[in-house]
Amino acid sequence: MRLRSPSMKSSRAACNVRSCLMGFVYFLMGVALASMVTSWVLIETEVMQHQQQHQSDRGFVPILPGQATASDFKSSTSSSATTESSLSSSSSSSASSFTRPATTSSSIATTISTTTATGPSGTTSSEATSSETTSGETTTSMPSPALVIVAHNRPEYLSQSLKSVLECAGSELFHIYVSLDSPNDAPKMENAIKRIANGRQSVTVLRMTPISTTAFERSGIGRISRHHEFALEQGFMTHSHSHVIILEEDLLVAPDFFSYFMQASKLLALDSSLFCISAWNDNGLGSVAQDKKRLYRTDYFSGLGWMISRSEWLRLRSKWPDVPSTGWDHWMRLSTSNNGRECIVPIVSRTKHIGEHGVNVQSNQNHIYSKWAFSDVEPAPASFGDLSYLLHDAYEEFVKSQVSLAYQNDGGLVLYTLETWRGVASRHQLWANQPRGTHRGLILVKQGKEGDVYKVFADKRKAWNYLKPEDQLKPKPQAIKVKGNNGESCSGACRRVQKRCDPREIQFVNTCEALLDSFACEAGCGHQVGEFHAPIVQQSTFHPHARPSFRSRSNVL
Repeated sequence: MRLRSPSMKSSRAACNVRSCLMGFVYFLMGVALASMVTSWVLIETEVMQHQQQHQSDRGFVPILPGQATASDFKSSTSSSATTESSLSSSSSSSASSFTRPATTSSSIATTISTTTATGPSGTTSSEATSSETTSGETTTSMPSPALVIVAHNRPEYLSQSLKSVLECAGSELFHIYVSLDSPNDAPKMENAIKRIANGRQSVTVLRMTPISTTAFERSGIGRISRHHEFALEQGFMTHSHSHVIILEEDLLVAPDFFSYFMQASKLLALDSSLFCISAWNDNGLGSVAQDKKRLYRTDYFSGLGWMISRSEWLRLRSKWPDVPSTGWDHWMRLSTSNNGRECIVPIVSRTKHIGEHGVNVQSNQNHIYSKWAFSDVEPAPASFGDLSYLLHDAYEEFVKSQVSLAYQNDGGLVLYTLETWRGVASRHQLWANQPRGTHRGLILVKQGKEGDVYKVFADKRKAWNYLKPEDQLKPKPQAIKVKGNNGESCSGACRRVQKRCDPREIQFVNTCEALLDSFACEAGCGHQVGEFHAPIVQQSTFHPHARPSFRSRSNVL
């Protein structure tokens, strides 16, 4: 038996009283916190050190969907603003998990956690619940969608972009990420994210540690290319999303931005001739782009808010270029990169460019972008209708019918070549630097809001499938190709074999397919357009401020 003195007993009693009082205080504090009506804000920082030898561990998975017909397609119009969605994600490096509450959550938590990934092979799971459409159907074409805002060091633009995303109907159905690639600027960027995201919904921050061992990797073009690769790798491979939308920090989104992607996403599953959905129309000047519900197909990758599926990334990541000398987006436009497939694009853009400074932004560029039509006025289209007209066979019939009508209407058909394009584009208020928004050499510009009347612009060198024989421009049968030597100009190669170069013929070999017939293109083929530009065969050495050095060119005589 142990004896306790009265003093000991009274001391123990006092302690018990204090413990009860403290417990009651903690209880009251918990009740007060639980009563605050705010949304969950989660900022999860992920640091990834890219490995230089990353190509070897990239897999290849072929595209699975087959060719679809109009009867296979059902229009799915989503009522995403009122549908709750839960999304769980677990990090393989920290073994922690979180659940993303609906926008009506009454809990509050601000957590900053750091997880470190050693390479692109980490995997996590992420799944979003299905949403019901206005007709009662269940949207299953995007079981786990995400949006990644790729940002560098412009918090003023990121704040506007993120605000437009989080306020957009349907954002609660997507996991929202912001990917940062500048460690020095990360604190101010994360402060901007917290300020905008607080009280709305969860946002995950991905933090990339850039590598800068070569001149190209230190250049703006190199850094941006690596950042996009990182964002896609994180979205698909680390967090296992089914679809990822890539948005840049200086882009605003339209009120029906998410609705557009959800309704168009089914096309990717049904039609293997498509590889992406884009929110931007390169020919969407307000004077010619008016029909908000109409979409079209293009083989010219426009970017500025675009989405691909996981199966597409599994194909692209196996050959993502180490040195995309003219930009990752230029590389995406190559037929050797997209396998000759196309993207879906709206006539009226669903993104708006607001940047006035940046690596790829010139001083007067934002003034030009301000002329683009932007679907920012309510009411936004609740439904884009039956989209089966965008499936491959149906769209080909539609295009052929428009070309036939254009031949019948005075001024309905405008023929051009690359050399004459600038003048043609200026007269008709289209992108003047080079033809964009093309479909097999055609550009269709819808006339007015109603009906199906289009003005057709046709490249005489590329639109052979649609033009009359007398309007086609084909290679001369006597023309031959000559392989140039390292550093040798086109004219020099021609003189070496006692021939002369024909500038009109060089366009027929101004493709990566033609270069691959003669060169290995070890570091990838660059995409350049212009009157006499040949694609660049990138050398192993690169200087970002020097004129591109050509290993060789393909010459036409």
